[in-house]
Amino acid sequence: MKLAAHRNGFLKFLASGAFNTLATYILYLALLPVLPYRWSYTISYVLGIALAYLLYRYLVFGSSGGRYGPLWVALIYLFQYLLGLGLVSLWVQVLEAPAGWAPAFAIAISMPLSYALNRWVFRPDKKNIDAQIAAPSAHDK
Repeated sequence: MKLAAHRNGFLKFLASGAFNTLATYILYLALLPVLPYRWSYTISYVLGIALAYLLYRYLVFGSSGGRYGPLWVALIYLFQYLLGLGLVSLWVQVLEAPAGWAPAFAIAISMPLSYALNRWVFRPDKKNIDAQIAAPSAHDK
């Protein structure tokens, strides 16, 4: 039963990720004719973070991730953004490949890391950990 729940969670993560990826990729392509690829990537990425949190909270994990859930998700995606921007730049400048495919390259490399980190944030015992962080222990007094 537990394995099935994890499998369903992973499938929901993949489905929400596919939806988010498609939505932000379409936005990226729409912005490319009017903005440089870095700005197009940045704008679509930031909007993708907000969409990801909403999808994870309400559809994938069914949890807010605790008090610091939104902050953790933003930090995970900041890290993933920096990694992705480096990969996009590598794709376009070093490999001299078409800019339209650059986000797909970045996503293929960073997605497994993103799942692992977000699964950690939205784990079932997250509220207990947030309470421990917020409340000082007896020996801290």
